[in-house]
Amino acid sequence: MMSSYRLFVQYLRRYWWLIVLGLISLIFVDTVQLFIPRVIKYAIDSLTTGEATPSLLLKYAFTVLILAIGILVFRFGWRYFIFGTARRVERDLRRDLFAHLESLHLHFYKDYRVGTLMAHLTNDLDAVVRAIGIGLVTAVDAVLWSSFTIIFMLLINVQLTLYVIIPLPLLAYLTFYFSRQIFMRFERVQSSFANLTSTVQEQLTGIHLIKAYNETATALTKFKRSSLSYVSRNLSFIKLYALFFPLVFFIANISLALLLWLGGKSTILGTITIGDFVAFQTYLGMLMWPIMGLGYTFTVLQRGRASWQRLYKLFATKPAIESPPHPVRPKHPIGNLALHHVYFAYPDQPTHYVLKDINLEIPKGTFLGIAGEIGSGKSTLTLLLARMYDPTDGQITLDGIDLRELDLQFLRHFIVHVPQQTFLFSTTIKDNIAFGNPTASDESITHVCKLAQIYDEIMGFKDGLNTVVGEKGVTLSGGQRQRIALARALLMEPEILVLDDPFSSVDSEHEVKIINSLCDHLRGRTLILISHRLNSMRFMDKIIVLKDGTIVETGSFNELLLREGVFFDLYRKQQFKERIWRKV
Repeated sequence: MMSSYRLFVQYLRRYWWLIVLGLISLIFVDTVQLFIPRVIKYAIDSLTTGEATPSLLLKYAFTVLILAIGILVFRFGWRYFIFGTARRVERDLRRDLFAHLESLHLHFYKDYRVGTLMAHLTNDLDAVVRAIGIGLVTAVDAVLWSSFTIIFMLLINVQLTLYVIIPLPLLAYLTFYFSRQIFMRFERVQSSFANLTSTVQEQLTGIHLIKAYNETATALTKFKRSSLSYVSRNLSFIKLYALFFPLVFFIANISLALLLWLGGKSTILGTITIGDFVAFQTYLGMLMWPIMGLGYTFTVLQRGRASWQRLYKLFATKPAIESPPHPVRPKHPIGNLALHHVYFAYPDQPTHYVLKDINLEIPKGTFLGIAGEIGSGKSTLTLLLARMYDPTDGQITLDGIDLRELDLQFLRHFIVHVPQQTFLFSTTIKDNIAFGNPTASDESITHVCKLAQIYDEIMGFKDGLNTVVGEKGVTLSGGQRQRIALARALLMEPEILVLDDPFSSVDSEHEVKIINSLCDHLRGRTLILISHRLNSMRFMDKIIVLKDGTIVETGSFNELLLREGVFFDLYRKQQFKERIWRKV
């Protein structure tokens, strides 16, 4: 990963010609503006000496007008080019950052809350854009304008210029000191904002649970705590910000006082003319703007710098799962899966192995069931089979090729994984089902809905497949959401379908119908199923039983029951619980 500075420059380099045109326009504006006080000086001197005539004054007025028109045109130019560049960079950054976030592994989203990422994509990105646009312009403008202004002041009177710029080194010191403090405090402000955003997002997402448990007061207390932290840190930042600018104005007024005293004496003594004094005062006022702007510039740049460091931290996070530099894309894949001495530990617990020495052959067309107690490693195994994670040690192969060598896009279509947690987008049922295959025909969508035993219920809605399901499918029951998620996976027509307990919210009658439909539809393809109802396993050709991350039993449903081992104990406990539940 390239350095933070190089990555930032790379985005700017794409639009170097716009930046150059903007800077040329800015230099023109700064230069031309400095000639206006010069013209005014000549006009005033002509009036005081009695040399002024109406035609001469008209000439001076016309010159000022021409200069003003030039300033108007080129000021529009630099604003268009520089601010346009900032917006283009914003577009590129947002697009690339979002694409990068999508490429990151699942474990990344356990470390980052959604609200925090939203703050990065909005608040931090806005601060970076302001630094590129306003920050870049005011920084260059401050340096150029102040330099040119001092040159024009020196042309009037060297000694007077040296006196009035005496306070400027103090301003430079204050700017340097305050910029560091502003950077650190703004870092804390942004961190609090990210926490506040996460809190709001979490509370609103879980509003049903909060109301159900009558915890609105607790939720409000948590929100107030986050809000107060954000306000407190903002006030700390504002105190510093509020002190900085009055100090800048105070230093500017020291220079003005020196001019009135020393410049007035020079005018009385005849060292400079009244026109020189007026021009000098105008130049001093013009010099104060870039100096005061420099303070604002440092604030904007430090905010942008702090935000860019946070964005860079995201960019620097490498995807754990991605296609290799030269991926393999089999032309005629068969679909034989195999696991060879697979070990796995999650990144945050590298010494705790969830799976240990897993060896398993899954030939094409196998219906495989995975059973085991909670925490035995069932879901983790399905995540590895779908390459949502890579093994810590060992390898998983498809037709003898390590999954890590395969093209990821090919793999995602060949092996489709339906996780425990069902997610639906806030759009229509049809769009949710066609998410992975947006060009699918209505007939295909209808077919998979029937396979998932959800078609009749969808048709019972007023708008049918065009029914909007709300955020995360809130308008649907848990069972309906699960069956729509299954239909979405079936529409992909995968060769290997991995289902991680997809019927937990579906009644047993519907589950049997769905599994029967799947067995008929997927004949000749591979089905890997985890189900909390062990009765569903009777439809599987082969069942593996996990305990503490290892395979302890393998066989068919009847074979495992006859063996009276771990699977038998699990099945007996489940049957006992169901009998008690029916009596209750």
